Amino acid sequence: MPIIEGESLDGYVARIAAAHHFPRMAELTQLAGAEATGRQHASFCSKEGLDVLADCLRVDPAQLHHHSPNWSLGAAALNMFGVEVPRDLLHFAYRRYSPTSLANSAHHRALWNVRIFPFCEESWEYLLDLCPNPSCNHRLEWRRTLGVDLCDLCGEPLVRGQTTCVPEEHRAGLEGLVGLIHPDPSRRKASRAQLPRRLAGMESADLLELACALATVVDHRTARPLGRQTATLGEPAKLIVAALAQTWPLLCGWPNAFEALLAGRINAHAKQRGDGNGGASHRLLSRARVSSPSPVPQALLCDFIEECRVARNRGLTAHQASQASGAHLRTIVKMRRAGELPSVLALDGQRLHVLFDREAIEQLARQQTPSKRLVRASANLGIPGYALRELMWLGLINEAPLPPGRKGKHTVDEASLAQFTRRLCGNLGVSDRRFPVRLSDLMVQLGGRPKPWAAVLAAIANGELAAALAPGQGPIAERIRLPGNVDLKAPAFALNSEMDWADVPVSKRECADILGLSPTNFSRYSDFLLGPGKPFRDIRMVDAVILAKRFIGTTEIAKRLKLHHVAALNLAMQRGVKFADKGLFGRESAQARIPEMGRTEESLICGMKQASLPLRNRGREMDMRVKVAADGRIRIPALVYQQLGLKAGYTVYFELTRHGAVLRTAAQTVAQAQALAKLHTGDVEGSGVEDFLERRREDSGE
Repeated sequence: MPIIEGESLDGYVARIAAAHHFPRMAELTQLAGAEATGRQHASFCSKEGLDVLADCLRVDPAQLHHHSPNWSLGAAALNMFGVEVPRDLLHFAYRRYSPTSLANSAHHRALWNVRIFPFCEESWEYLLDLCPNPSCNHRLEWRRTLGVDLCDLCGEPLVRGQTTCVPEEHRAGLEGLVGLIHPDPSRRKASRAQLPRRLAGMESADLLELACALATVVDHRTARPLGRQTATLGEPAKLIVAALAQTWPLLCGWPNAFEALLAGRINAHAKQRGDGNGGASHRLLSRARVSSPSPVPQALLCDFIEECRVARNRGLTAHQASQASGAHLRTIVKMRRAGELPSVLALDGQRLHVLFDREAIEQLARQQTPSKRLVRASANLGIPGYALRELMWLGLINEAPLPPGRKGKHTVDEASLAQFTRRLCGNLGVSDRRFPVRLSDLMVQLGGRPKPWAAVLAAIANGELAAALAPGQGPIAERIRLPGNVDLKAPAFALNSEMDWADVPVSKRECADILGLSPTNFSRYSDFLLGPGKPFRDIRMVDAVILAKRFIGTTEIAKRLKLHHVAALNLAMQRGVKFADKGLFGRESAQARIPEMGRTEESLICGMKQASLPLRNRGREMDMRVKVAADGRIRIPALVYQQLGLKAGYTVYFELTRHGAVLRTAAQTVAQAQALAKLHTGDVEGSGVEDFLERRREDSGE
């Protein structure tokens, strides 16, 4: 009877004994001296006894040696079709079987003797070792020889056994492990081709031993059944199969895959003791130097331990990673635990912990460009925050990406902000009397709606609107001057209807800009308009527009009518405008009872031009007289030094002429100085003389 490929030696001898009606298999194996070892199994025969058995069975001795484990008392590894397998991973005492495989071919497979593989690769069924007859329930052995597919006690067909199958998700990993000791050489070659170079050169015995060690890390419950010499069937078999299936990807990706497994375990159980597997990973690494019986797996694990001990060279702590990337500490820790950032396993003494990968953090830091907070950028430009968001929507300014965890804190890219500022200032001329209209005053008088700051600045930057820049150190938007013939019906002053303003939050200061109120006055109206709440809170744009359409303040009334805000308050009270709060009135009522507010845009601009140099202060004549101090110092009136553009630290010059003393500022141009000199010498035909005379007439009231 020919031996079948992959058949076990005990199964082959038992099959022959059953075919020749031998009651016991020992009647054949005793010829080979099996009883001398105390066991009747053919697998325990010596090499000389195998030759006798091959002569008795009339088969090729080399083929019989190929199927035999070549048992010897001093051998630490046994033969499995030319591959060395650790002797404690093989089990011969009981006969394990798969009902479906026996139904296909009634022979015992040699892989069923591998203790750590409690399944059949052909049918993917969990192996059984008990008689399926409930009245018998005898554990199968290799004594009686009724047949390989029959119970050796009652003769019950083993194909009637009921078992379950290995889950689909575990079969790919198990195929790789079985392929290391498979009878087919092509299968062994295919399995080794999936391993890295260092592991591909190891013996199969060392690889299986390493897989068993890693299985205890995957599931600490497999440590006891893997260490037992008896059959691993029943519920422990399912634990072993699930753990071994997960070790094959660890072997294929060694050592990065194993490091990722341990780091993931610690990340997932950061608030618990151990690493979520009963401390099995720490036990493996701490005892690897003394507990591993084979030198090759021991050296492999020791090298992995040394890599973990020097992990600080390629890793960063959470505080270091937060400082390097600018990300929020808790956020990047959550990202690392979720697997969004790679982890580095470190071993400090007897403690395992996880670090951040240095290259990943450096790459994250390179993605962050120099930025500026939205509040600071809007303050530098002198415009509200919602106008800056509109500039970003128009593409004139770029929004800087926020570091992880910095939510709600919008930032502006500094490079794009500086480029837009240079472009804006490059199209702004020198402020003179051709540009009498203040942009900030004009925005107040445009009514209760979001002001077109972004559209005006974009028109100036694109050269579509002529404007000038007054000297000084204040924000740019507050120093912009517009010509007297500016057209308020131009697209630059229209509200952007394409941008979705619904989700744009505005602060209380920006809400005051929409209502046409000063921020200091708005704080007094905050509880009336918004109700009690936090001093710093965001308001929906929709709510701010509703408030602007409902109420009007004395600031806007005063700007429109060229009045002091107290006079505007008295006028509104005298006209019977609907009173809302002190300084606040109903907008519809104000437009109905104060017809002067409904002027056209042209008259509004003209009114602003005439009101650029006020002659009265709070309804009284301005006192232009000053007293000379004992040391000769004089105090220049506030209106004078404001009109002259003088600030602290500026230098002025006095010049004695036949008409009197002349005060000249250092900021005056050479042309103005020449015109002033020609005026005093009688030559009134110089450059800038008309402007000088006009200013004198306006100052004197003539």
